[in-house]
Amino acid sequence: MFLRKGNVNFVLINSSKTKGHQNFTAAHELYHILFEEGQTGSVCVAGIFEQKSPSEKKADYFAANFLMPAETLELELFKRMGSSKRKPDFPDLLYLEALFGVSHSVMLIRLQQIGVLDDDDILRFKKGIINEAVKYGYDISLYLPTEKDIIVSDYVEKARVLLEEGIISEGKYEELLIEAGFENVLFGEEVQEYEDC
Repeated sequence: MFLRKGNVNFVLINSSKTKGHQNFTAAHELYHILFEEGQTGSVCVAGIFEQKSPSEKKADYFAANFLMPAETLELELFKRMGSSKRKPDFPDLLYLEALFGVSHSVMLIRLQQIGVLDDDDILRFKKGIINEAVKYGYDISLYLPTEKDIIVSDYVEKARVLLEEGIISEGKYEELLIEAGFENVLFGEEVQEYEDC
């Protein structure tokens, strides 16, 4: 979901989707933020590519090109496979998906868009990616839902600046953070500092 009010943008991403799908959705929503100034919001189903809405279709194509530029994808394939005329196989797909941080289905679509895979290849690779990832020693977290509630915002920073500049009290600062769900900032554990962070 994407919402805009004035110069404030809000994006909500479904954490019950896979991590790779969430990455694609974030790029899809970035399109709306950057290129649709008059739009105040929409509920999106990212990664369909053949959507009826021209805006949603453009957002999907933007996300694909933003996350997996054709030239970079082709270069990575060349580095992996050389000048071989063979088509990518599961290990190649796993490598690319991990490198670009995208879901298996989006990688298949993107490789088809740039002419590397055809419809038969898509059918062959469509299922079993988690088993293949395990078999080849890849981290499967990209193919699983994160199920995490994470807020990415400058809200805490802005509240902290207001506190440090004496514009709000300590009590108001705490109230703002608790109301916005940032209790961890107030009551979280001390984190050990490391050199070269």
